[in-house]
Amino acid sequence: TSISAANANIAYGRIPGHKTSSADAVKAYVQAVLKSKHPTWIRMPRELWPKAWANKYRDPVILLIMSLYGHPESGAHWEAHLTAALRKLGGVPVPEHPSSFWFQATGLLLTVYVDDFLLSGPAAAHEAFWKELCKHIDLEDIGGLGRFLGRHHEVVEHEGKEAISFNMSDYVKSACDLYLSLPGSKPLRHAATPFVPDGSLHPEGDAASGELAPVACKILMKNLWVARLARPDLTKAITQLATKVGKWNLNCDRMLYRLMCYMHSTVEYRLFGYVNDAIGSLWLALYVDADFAGDREDANSTNGGWLVLRGPNTSFPLCWVSKKQTSVSRSTTESEVVSLAHSLFLEALPMCSLWDRMLGRDVELVI
Repeated sequence: TSISAANANIAYGRIPGHKTSSADAVKAYVQAVLKSKHPTWIRMPRELWPKAWANKYRDPVILLIMSLYGHPESGAHWEAHLTAALRKLGGVPVPEHPSSFWFQATGLLLTVYVDDFLLSGPAAAHEAFWKELCKHIDLEDIGGLGRFLGRHHEVVEHEGKEAISFNMSDYVKSACDLYLSLPGSKPLRHAATPFVPDGSLHPEGDAASGELAPVACKILMKNLWVARLARPDLTKAITQLATKVGKWNLNCDRMLYRLMCYMHSTVEYRLFGYVNDAIGSLWLALYVDADFAGDREDANSTNGGWLVLRGPNTSFPLCWVSKKQTSVSRSTTESEVVSLAHSLFLEALPMCSLWDRMLGRDVELVI
């Protein structure tokens, strides 16, 4: 599933009278039969041999029946097996958001990320749903909203309102520790922003190869995960560097160092979301913008988008966008229209379709 669908699920669970619960599938893939076109034979590890095989076989192979982890088709068979089970319970896949299922009779929304289940909707319907699903899928750790995809969710008071805090401070610490363990890194210091000051990158730095070129992708991919889940303030700096992995230079080393200094200085930063309005008072708000010729090397602009569930007493972030444009805009207006089109068609309209189902009406989108 997408991170935005998971955020929408959690926001739906914060509506008064609703709640969010979660569960894990036990050895998810091997719950599904391997319905492959061609039979697959596997070598049995000796420690798993039956005692009767001890002196009878030298290197036996057996027919694989279940969707074992590592088989290239296992994920698809698990998805088909799970979808069939959810359809029996009345679940309807949400076309715009793969691995999300809507249950019209109970008003529940289920979002699945491989073997992690996230369920939101009327509080009274949760227990019966999990009990019924357990008849078809082997589940464990059925409980409240805690940790999902490495992100901790904490109920806190924020600006006088009960809110959900997206906490990934431990992950940010581990990302900083990873950077410090790399050859060519240097001690981190305080930084107020993730961007190097204007004019501090010199042209000769573009021609010299960066020391961190062999490991830059490793640290950027780790950083990108926390940016996608809980730290939108990191997204632009990370995606900007990600476009330069194939031609990493000395200036990239400096930009990455500044980013890591900022992360080190803002470990405790949190993203908050709160929903304190009834279904009839909610709408979606999309904020879009773009810089103009912001990339110093090719003068391309960068799209920015922020999609949030709103209400008189509601503000819950659903997704955020920072994506470099593929061509040079000739004016600020052009770059902003491109940014609007990107966030509207790829993020906002699919989210409208999901909330139309959950709210039982055409949700209003304010841009």
